[in-house]
Amino acid sequence: MEIHKAVHFVCFDEFVEAADYIAKLAVLEKVPCKFGANYLLGFLAEFTEKSMPPELTDKFLVAADPQSTIFDSSGNRSFLCCRREKSYRIIEIASGRNGWAPRWAFLVENSRSLS
Repeated sequence: MEIHKAVHFVCFDEFVEAADYIAKLAVLEKVPCKFGANYLLGFLAEFTEKSMPPELTDKFLVAADPQSTIFDSSGNRSFLCCRREKSYRIIEIASGRNGWAPRWAFLVENSRSLS
């Protein structure tokens, strides 16, 4: 059986507090992408910086699914992200504990209630 899942990125035009991004996504009927780290890596493999969608220009990409967290060396909950600078990418982790600047694009899917 083959299952397709539509995922995309959502950007906010304002600073978002660490605890508020999930509620802000819910207003848009979105949730963080389950297994988002895998989808993020697949997206990066598919799109070079030259073929990146224009709406993601100068955006850092994050798979901020609380169910798929990883922990940094200090034990802080973190998420896989891609920091993009000019023509290169850095795969790393981001905690978002200080909030999310408008530069972040969240990998999301439709909320379960829409299925």
